[in-house]
Amino acid sequence: MSFRVKGTVESWIENVFNLVKDHPKAVFPLLASFASVILHEFDMKPIVVDVLGESSSGKCGLLQLCSSVWGNPKEYIGSFNVTKVAVERRSAFLNSYPQILDDSNGVNDTKIIQTMIYQFVNNIGKLRGSITGSQYTASWRSIMLTSGENEILAYAEAQGVAASVIPITDFSFEGEDESFSGKLYTSFTDNHGAIGIEFLNRWKDKRNIYSREFEEYRKMYFEKSVKNDVARRISLYYSFIVFTGKVLNDLFNREGLNVDLNALEGLFYNISNENKAVDRPLAAKENRKKWWEF
Repeated sequence: MSFRVKGTVESWIENVFNLVKDHPKAVFPLLASFASVILHEFDMKPIVVDVLGESSSGKCGLLQLCSSVWGNPKEYIGSFNVTKVAVERRSAFLNSYPQILDDSNGVNDTKIIQTMIYQFVNNIGKLRGSITGSQYTASWRSIMLTSGENEILAYAEAQGVAASVIPITDFSFEGEDESFSGKLYTSFTDNHGAIGIEFLNRWKDKRNIYSREFEEYRKMYFEKSVKNDVARRISLYYSFIVFTGKVLNDLFNREGLNVDLNALEGLFYNISNENKAVDRPLAAKENRKKWWEF
């Protein structure tokens, strides 16, 4: 895993962020990569942001872009083709940095995904014994970013899992031509790591000012959430990630970074009202209705 720096803050904003700034479904996971490192300062538990899209929709490129905030995407990004123990150890090593795993379809046994999500969002590893006594139990406080052709929630039936995942469905870089994927790859290959370091430095100097502003975002998104428990719980984390976008706008205003916060409001509306995975009881009710109609 590499936290190497290549390029500058200015070149990352110009060549990476500006390339995707008009795609809210790409901007939101990117902001989550920043939000991960300050999650612990607000005493919030880990959360999962899952990106769903068809093959060749750009999901892998998006996660590499999210990795470019902190280092070399080729070395930072992980795979689902691992064990639960490996994910636990990687989460502990990263601590507050985002855990980024590509392609949930590549997991060896889909049954482990529900356990993996519970383990991650509860931010503590499994207690293990040894002949000398209990071993050290790892912990972390971060955001996990995942992708796949199927929703990660499709592998987890428990209602509690749905409340721990923000789903970004039908992902694609809509409207872009065939040359876009090449531009995207070049952008984060040549520019990575600098923006994350500078974000932490500038946040450290102004954290007390911005910490007081989060409550405003929390209330706003809570009021926008549909009337079910899962959507309300998701609204807390969604508002935090959007709040991080507001902070980035302020901290990097001089460099011209401009996150469209209004577009993210529209994305939240779609997630809350159109994605049935957010409301499992509603989906189950509709399924039963279809059975009786048949």
